[in-house]
Amino acid sequence: MNAVSGSPWRALRELSGRADLRLLFSIDFLYWGSFAVYQTTFALFGARRFGFDATHTGYLLAAFGFLGVLVQLGLVGPVVKRLGERRTLVAGLVFAAVGWGGSAMTHSLPLFIAMLVPGALGIGLCNPSLVSLVSAAAGKHEQGRVQGAAGALESLGRTIGPVWGNGVLQWAGEGVAYGSAALVLLGTAVLTTQYRKPRVTDTSRP
Repeated sequence: MNAVSGSPWRALRELSGRADLRLLFSIDFLYWGSFAVYQTTFALFGARRFGFDATHTGYLLAAFGFLGVLVQLGLVGPVVKRLGERRTLVAGLVFAAVGWGGSAMTHSLPLFIAMLVPGALGIGLCNPSLVSLVSAAAGKHEQGRVQGAAGALESLGRTIGPVWGNGVLQWAGEGVAYGSAALVLLGTAVLTTQYRKPRVTDTSRP
């Protein structure tokens, strides 16, 4: 396999001809782009609105990450078992949108800190359920191409997100930056309700 045939972008172009994968790839890209807005503008948002310094920002990001780990360790399994991956992802997207939208609207420090909880809950539910949906969307013979295409879109989202978030923050203010990400997450949740896991066949078998 040469470098061109193994390119994740070529795989993305070819796999996007299938409606189910095209929708899943769109969900993947929008989620990671929105997440990057929150992640990369958090320090500037806090400094502008609440006067945070590096220490405050570090503590809050550590708390956010810790909450997300707790969700993934103790909550994701039971929720997925009850709802399935797709509905778990929808719930996670809505929770994250509530957290980011609430952060965008409040000028109260206690409420801003409280909004870390639905935000962390949402991210904790989204990450493993999205990974699971991507993995389940292909048979063994296509896993590498599908995972590569999804990884390329994640990287693209993480590249565009900071430009989007910081650009909007400078142009229209920190609240609009977070609010725009929350709206995109809600739209992504609607898209996710339309997704149906494809029937996967393993054509690598003789």
